Formats: sequence, C-alpha cells, structure tokens
Amino acid sequence: MCMQWVEVEAQKLTQTSTHVFPNTLFLRVVDAMTINDNCSEALVRAFTKGFLLKYDDVRYYTLKNLALTMKKLEDSGESEASALVTSRRIYSILSPIVFPTEVEELDCFLSPLAGQQPKDAGTTTANTQSKSKKRTAADANDNEADEKALNLTALAPHRKVFTVCWRALLRRALPLDVYKRVLLKLHTDIMPHMSNPRLLIDFLTNAYDQGGVVSVLALDGLFVLMTQHNLDYPDFYVKLWRMFDHEIFVVKHRDRFLKLADTCLNSPLLPGYLVAAFLKRLGRLALRCPPSGAAYIMPLMFNMMQRHPNCMALIHREKSDGTDPYIEDAGDPKNCQAIESSLWELDALFQHQVPSVAKFAEQFSDVFSKSAFEVSDFLESDAAMIQDELKIRVRGDVPLEYQKPTGLIGSDEHSAVVSMGWTF
Repeated sequence: MCMQWVEVEAQKLTQTSTHVFPNTLFLRVVDAMTINDNCSEALVRAFTKGFLLKYDDVRYYTLKNLALTMKKLEDSGESEASALVTSRRIYSILSPIVFPTEVEELDCFLSPLAGQQPKDAGTTTANTQSKSKKRTAADANDNEADEKALNLTALAPHRKVFTVCWRALLRRALPLDVYKRVLLKLHTDIMPHMSNPRLLIDFLTNAYDQGGVVSVLALDGLFVLMTQHNLDYPDFYVKLWRMFDHEIFVVKHRDRFLKLADTCLNSPLLPGYLVAAFLKRLGRLALRCPPSGAAYIMPLMFNMMQRHPNCMALIHREKSDGTDPYIEDAGDPKNCQAIESSLWELDALFQHQVPSVAKFAEQFSDVFSKSAFEVSDFLESDAAMIQDELKIRVRGDVPLEYQKPTGLIGSDEHSAVVSMGWTF
C-alpha cells in the first residue's frame, strides 16, 4: 500500500516537473524496513521483487536512504546488539541488487522521465488521492533543486550512492555469517560497481589480519586491489606465507584459497628468497597434510621452480653437515633462511604412501622441460582419491611379503618362533 502511494505521488509530481521522486514518503518506507522490528522478511522480499529489482530510480533512492538511515543510527549511539540486527536487515535488502553495467540498462523508472508516458497506477481511492496531494507540494520543493542536477540515466550517480551505501554498511558491526558472505561476493558483485574500490582498503586489510577462514575470503578482494587498482601492500605475501599451514587443507573454502594462492605466486618477479620460503613451507606441508593436499602441492611447487630457476639450488645443493638452517616457525619469510636450505622433503615424498604423490615427486629429479601444470586439475578430495584407487584393476597376484619365502615352514630362527606351540 505504501509503495502504491509512492507510485501515485511520483506520477503527480512528474506532471509538474521533469522527474521528481517522492522521497519524503519513500524514506519512511525504507526506515520501516530497516528499523522496525515488526517488519517481516516476506514483506522485504515482496518489496525487493516488485520494486527494488525492477525500477532504477527505486534502487537509487533505496541506496541513498539506507545510507541516511545508517548515518542516523550511528549518530544516535545504538547498542551493539541492535546494530547487528539492523545490519543483517540492511544486508538482506542490498545483497539481491543486480547493478547495471551499461547505460542502456537504465530504462525502467517508477517516476516517469520527461517524454515518457506515465505508468498506469491502477484505481486509487479518493482517500489515497487526497493524501498524495498533501505531500505533492512538499516533495516538489524538497527534491526539485536536486533533481534538476541529477541525471538518473547516467551510471555515475548510481555508482556513487552504491559506493556510499556499501561503505556505510561495512563500517558497521556485522554478524559473522554476514561478514563472510560480504567477503565472498565483494570482488565479483560489489567492487566492480563502486566509483572507487580503493576505499575498501581498510576493510579488507582488517579482515586479512584476522586469520582463519576470514583471511581466506579477504584474499580475493585484496588481490583485485593490488592487480587492478595499484594497491601497495608490502605485507601481503608475508601473511599469505603464514596462512599455509596444515589447517588450510581442511577449511571450507580450501579450493578457493589454493587457486588464488597459485595465481598470487604466478609472478616471475617475486624475489628468490620469497619463492624459496614458499617452496620450503610447501614441502613441509606436503609431508604432514592429507594426501589430497600433497597431490595439489606437488604441481604448485613444480611450477614455482620452473618460473624461478635460481631456486634450483634447493634441489641440487651439495651435501652439508646434516643440519637444516631453515627456521620453520619464523614469523617472516625474510628470516626463515630457506634460501640456504635444501628441499630434502622431496626425497621423503618419493616414499609417500599414496602412489600418485610419490610418482609426481619423481618429476623433480628430471629436467624441468615440461610445460607448467594446471594446478586446478589436481584439486581433489581425499574421498575422491580413495575412489580412484578402488577403481584401479589389480593385475596378477597381490604380494603379501616383501621377502621371497624359501618354504612353507623354514628352519631358521624366525620360523621356529612362528611355529612355537604348533604340532605337525
């Protein structure tokens, strides 16, 4: 009913001006959806489907009014518990928005533009018409100056309010599940439509510093800022190096992290000491992590060695006194002394209990003449690896002894112990 009033007033205001949106009334609608505890999720979904995703001007003023609402809440000093609830409601309104990428997509407005035929609002009661007339003059006076300068058929104003609204939300306290969902979609659904994505530097660096799955989810956004928006973040690779531990192979977003880590380590411009530090850390992890993790680490290490021939010394280093100078628990790859060490872990991987891992480890003993591997092809779960092994057909007899027996019951000391207590 409220949106019907907004629709009627929009058409009446347009009759006296080029394009005026009844934002005085619409602001109260947005406030009710975000602040009112009695507003149901079904009502928000109905608004989203019927208006927010349909009309470009409704989307614009929704973003504008949400930012104003969050500013009022911030100034009023709301409690943390209330802030979490309100942030969840605001996110539920923002998350379904599909932002236009071309000017031609801005073609549907609730308040008709100049030259457009007014939209049929259907039949309205005399009471509704009377209420709308009372607001018409106030809305026209409040919005006329702004609307003259505002061109809703251009992308720039839409990008501006989109940026302001999302920044206002990301400054608020967020429930953990909402926080993760924002990070998950930030680099695909939010940053490309912002007028200045670099404004998210503080939000992303704070998330990256938290560790665990939150750091994994922040990695995509930070990488976009570094590669596309010239962000200088010296500690990026230091923290990425620390994130490689045995727990990373059992987190929910393991595949996402490993794919992006391969992209981050793909640059041939990385310094040798840093590549050596990653190689050493990955080699140790391959010995400790689940077989599926080791199967992924092997091609990743191979590609890194191929891109950085100066690290071949880690494989072909001359024999030393048997001590490894590598400091595993160093906080910074600069101080771990990996460049002075050797990849003796590869020799241990030759004897890995999973044949596919042991076989791939043999690649490091050959000349690095093969092309780089597509590491995403090696992303496989432990369950999938077991199923692959079970499908292999065994040819011939399965050996039950590693030493060939000389008879059914021998006369040596071992056979005497085995046959003790038996009568033949």
